[in-house]
Amino acid sequence: MYKYILSLFFFTTFSLCSPPKLSNACDPSSESYLQTTLFRFLTNDTSPGCWPGFAKDFNLWGVHGPGMNIFASYFDETRILLGGTFNYVGPNVGNVAVLNPSNGLHVNTSECNYVDVAGNASVAISDNQGGFYIGGAFTTIQGQDKFKIAHILPNCKLDPNFNPPFPIITSRYVMTMMLDGNFLYVGGTFTELNNITRSGIARLNAITGELDTSWNPTLGGSAIVYVMKKDTNYLYIAGNFDGVNGNTRRSIARFQLSDGSLDTIWNPNFASVETIRDLALGKLSTATDVVIVVGDFSTPRIYAFETSGVGNGAAGWNSSPDGNCNTVQFYQDKIIVGGNFQNINGTAANYLAILDNTVGNVAVGTPNFDTNNEIHSSLVVNSQIYVFGRFTSILGTERNYGAGIDLNTYTVTEFNPNFSIESYVDTHKATLTTKNWLVVPGVFTSVNGVTRNNIAEISRITGKVTDWNQNLDGPVLKIKAYDQKIYVAGSFTNFSGEAKTQGFVALNQADLSLSSERFDIDTTPFIEDFEVSPSRVYAGGNFNSAQGITRTNMVAFLKETGTVDTAWDATVLSGGVSSILHVGDFLFVGGGFGSIGGISAQNYHRISASNGTGASLFFSEQPDNSVTTQYLWNNKIYFGGTFPIGVGITTPYFATYNLSTNSYEPSLFNFNAQINQIRILDNGKAFVVGNFSSINTTNLNQFVVLDLVNNTVTDYNPPRFGDIRGVYDDKKNVMIYGGFVQFNKHVQGGFTLIPVSQY
Repeated sequence: MYKYILSLFFFTTFSLCSPPKLSNACDPSSESYLQTTLFRFLTNDTSPGCWPGFAKDFNLWGVHGPGMNIFASYFDETRILLGGTFNYVGPNVGNVAVLNPSNGLHVNTSECNYVDVAGNASVAISDNQGGFYIGGAFTTIQGQDKFKIAHILPNCKLDPNFNPPFPIITSRYVMTMMLDGNFLYVGGTFTELNNITRSGIARLNAITGELDTSWNPTLGGSAIVYVMKKDTNYLYIAGNFDGVNGNTRRSIARFQLSDGSLDTIWNPNFASVETIRDLALGKLSTATDVVIVVGDFSTPRIYAFETSGVGNGAAGWNSSPDGNCNTVQFYQDKIIVGGNFQNINGTAANYLAILDNTVGNVAVGTPNFDTNNEIHSSLVVNSQIYVFGRFTSILGTERNYGAGIDLNTYTVTEFNPNFSIESYVDTHKATLTTKNWLVVPGVFTSVNGVTRNNIAEISRITGKVTDWNQNLDGPVLKIKAYDQKIYVAGSFTNFSGEAKTQGFVALNQADLSLSSERFDIDTTPFIEDFEVSPSRVYAGGNFNSAQGITRTNMVAFLKETGTVDTAWDATVLSGGVSSILHVGDFLFVGGGFGSIGGISAQNYHRISASNGTGASLFFSEQPDNSVTTQYLWNNKIYFGGTFPIGVGITTPYFATYNLSTNSYEPSLFNFNAQINQIRILDNGKAFVVGNFSSINTTNLNQFVVLDLVNNTVTDYNPPRFGDIRGVYDDKKNVMIYGGFVQFNKHVQGGFTLIPVSQY
């Protein structure tokens, strides 16, 4: 639509409103330059020239959320189709989001592109100069190695001059931060920073990141710090520890900011070591300065300790939720708590409550926010509180894992980031920068996404998901295009709500509308593969009928009408079909079957494309287990599966049939586990995906690129987090897809596009 509007503007402005005149098309001040620039934008022209180019695939959205997997893909010049098991599509923001505090939308990417933090982030704090610090478990930022502690500049770029030490041990993280002048305090679960001993807390130079070797408190017990706060004179730390510098301290302590020394007098009296998740500094109605403490401990669950003297419990305070509290904030004369509780002191309060500052009862006149799940963290900014957690509804309003509450009216605000995944305890510790940006760290990889169930279309022009929304109730396993149609197969029970569309449909390529065919596979379809010839559409999987006609695990439809070809019957028994390859007059069929086309054949066989029969065994070699994938290249069929050996087959999981000699060829590639997909480029580079962990004794996990011309294993092995499920190419670009959230040190929602020239 936006291009249509711009094209009208282009036409009316330059064709109707201005007389023609001569100008230099390469002069930026000329009319010709502007016309050419607009035209290149409208046509996505990136060819060399003196004008700016506009490329496709900028900031492409991806698939995100728990358990997501892409099993099938297709793309052309303008669109990407993704199929699998997923329900959320959104931008590849990463594990830190920079949001507009009013509505929760990511700030304009021209001001702050996605920070692209790969790996969980727990905490963000402002640097008071427009940028911010982040801490957590992350490993890369913007494609660069950066572990667990980082500084982001006001333009949202990684600060190259801030190079702090970090916990080397993989399972040790940074959970909290506090800035005081030129000191950056960090706390967490670590026991060292770059192998220099630090027990849960350390102090860094805020400009360079250098470790302050003059300050090294020793925490006892678990030595974990989850939260730090400061007032004018003191740095408060809390978590799970039993001592500081040999002095008994049960999970909470404070240090003098002036010289970094432990306050040896202030020592709140916890009966035992308990885990403190959060604390807040403020006053009770008695004008007593207190620190409110919440966490994973039993009654009373919310403590109030005086900040003066030895830190006695505040007189009169008695607040006891029926579950743990994770977060606490002061706001004016109220105290706000969130956690995993249902009531406080007998008053209903679902996961979020506003308390009086006298006893800690639910404050009179405040509502039950009726949150439907746990709250993990919060931040008060002016008269709004931002809360983050596992909830999807608050005050009857849908909000997925993040919401804003107006503290004057107790209503839900427009803040709606719609995170791709729920938060965890001790994450989403957000901050507001001096640029009025709300920075939220977490376990999500996307915000501002939309619901798309198991199939989605992404525009290669805008980078965003389109309005096309089919809401499938089962996974998509294959997508292929033939002529002017796109075929989609899987185990869904309907497509677009239309009858007789279960498991297998054909779409019109122009607009993705359903074509007239109704393949009508039986009520519990599972279509694993299909092929299309000029006259027929072949489908295979696990099913018993199509269009009411008995067809066992394989069927052929007449291409023009979409009706079952009643003269064609392959009847696959003792297992299903996983792979179909059409070559000339034949179909090469792989699966886990015992017979096909009337012939006893184990797992792989050639049948007639015209009638489905197989007169005799074509190959004497028979895999002893399922064949899941095959690909034709250079007149050879390369196939893979779960077969460790077979009759006449000497190399496990990967084999070759030479169609020129009609013979099996031993493979030079020895895999140690099953292969799920093979795809081969014209230049002989073969992408192999599976469950293996080594090839020819070389450790390569689940994915390898083979050079079939030279019969070698290439060294292409990009770092990633998550499974690769498959590969698709259009001769110009290769799409690698699956269940990964990181690829080649960038956040990628299940797929990445790479030029063929790189291989």
